[in-house]
Amino acid sequence: MDNITVIKNFMADNGLKYLLVNSTNEFLVEYNTLEENSRYKLTKFSGSTGEALVTPETIFLFVDGRYHIQADNEVDHEK
Repeated sequence: MDNITVIKNFMADNGLKYLLVNSTNEFLVEYNTLEENSRYKLTKFSGSTGEALVTPETIFLFVDGRYHIQADNEVDHEK
């Protein structure tokens, strides 16, 4: 089961409509390795700045202007 499915199942089980996923790790450290980066685990976007908003239907990735092309290249747009 992939991370997106796990997150969406968690949201459904807990009655959540939205979930904000940032790049911090479990200790809220902002600058960490990709293996500890929550946003990367979900979206595969490796830039240092960005947030993901998960809804039951889709995932929105918000990045600043420096990362638009990188995000387009790294993110699976089908999920």
